[in-house]
Amino acid sequence: MIRGGTLMPWLVAIIFFATFPHIALSQSTSPSPRLATIPSPPPVNQPFDADVYLSANPSSIAFYHNDVTITGNVVTAKFGSGCGFICPGGGPYYGPFRLHLPALSRGSYTLRIIDGTFPTFVYAEFSLGIGLSPPIPLPAYDQQTLAFLSALMAMLACVALRKSRNAPTHSTSDSGNIHG
Repeated sequence: MIRGGTLMPWLVAIIFFATFPHIALSQSTSPSPRLATIPSPPPVNQPFDADVYLSANPSSIAFYHNDVTITGNVVTAKFGSGCGFICPGGGPYYGPFRLHLPALSRGSYTLRIIDGTFPTFVYAEFSLGIGLSPPIPLPAYDQQTLAFLSALMAMLACVALRKSRNAPTHSTSDSGNIHG
C-alpha cells in the first residue's frame, strides 16, 4: 500500500514517461541515426522515399502522415515517437522508419527529423544532395576506436616529448665569431 505523500511522485513519474517518449531515443548506447534514400541518389524533381534509421519503439506512430515542410533548403519531417496511450513493453528498436519525400529541385538540402509533439526536439539532421554527385564517405569510428586512437596519439606525443628532452644539446661558442 502506498502511504500518503508518496503517491504524487509516482504519478508525476508515470505522466512524465508517458508524455515524453522521445527520452528512449536519447540513450547513448543506441547507434547513430542514419539515412538511406530510395533510389540512391535521389532523383531530381520526382518524389522519393527514405529509410530513416532511429532508435524508437517499433510500435511508434513514425512519420505523421508524411508531414513534411520545406523552407528554403531545409526539409523538416515530424516523427511521432509515441504509440498511442501505452507503448508495448521492450526496449527501443533501432531500425528503418519509412519517410515519403516530395519532389525536390537540384541542390543541397538539410533533412531535419523533429519530434511531432515537441518540435524543438531534433532527432537527427542529414545532408541531402539532389542531383549532385554523391559525397565521399568519411570513416565513422565507434567510441572505443576513438578512445584507442586518442590514447595512441597521447602516447606518441609523450614519447616525442621525452625524446626531445633527452636529446643531447649542442652549444656553440662565440670563439670563432668576430665582433665588430
